[in-house]
Amino acid sequence: MKSVYVILIVLIGSLGCKGQSKLGYSDDRILEAYKFIILHYPDGFIYYSTMSSSDTGPDFGGQVLSYESLNRANREHSASGIFKTTPYVDFDTLLTVEQKASLIDKFDRLPVIELDQNRIKAKLFYEDDVEKLKTATYEEKLEYKRISFPIFQKGKDGTEYLIIAEHGVDPNHTTDPLDFLNRGQILVFRNLNGEWENFCVISSFWLGRRP
Repeated sequence: MKSVYVILIVLIGSLGCKGQSKLGYSDDRILEAYKFIILHYPDGFIYYSTMSSSDTGPDFGGQVLSYESLNRANREHSASGIFKTTPYVDFDTLLTVEQKASLIDKFDRLPVIELDQNRIKAKLFYEDDVEKLKTATYEEKLEYKRISFPIFQKGKDGTEYLIIAEHGVDPNHTTDPLDFLNRGQILVFRNLNGEWENFCVISSFWLGRRP
């Protein structure tokens, strides 16, 4: 009988992960990722499935979520810095060769997973909710976000970085390329004294442009 209970516990635990085991993260890392999502998205609506590295299109300037995009299009996270024409930082100077290879692999392997409503404060937005928006009145339409699951990467000096992509969808606005409310960005944070602070941002405006 004890063996039956053990099997049931294993099955329940695997179902609760909802695909997160594919990330290769430890339980502590998954917990830390959800803590960040709670902190950064304390309310509003988030699409139930995350973005993978291959989610491309006009929302991200036609570019995949990659190390190349990160290093080429990053800008200072400030009102004036985001419009500068040169990168804010060269990540090659922050990472060892091995760490860079690790980060590239994390981008390549980032899968689509289903978020766990019990682990976040924001309300999950499902496909049925998206369909309802198509016939909703202006007042009934709600903005929601789609995000990638956080990527963690340690730098050569021991500083830890967190990378997350987000795409805000506002049905009350057009899908014109100049409508920034319907376009994506990649946010990079660094951990200082146990707190995640803004480090740099990769806007879809720069992702779609080549030097």
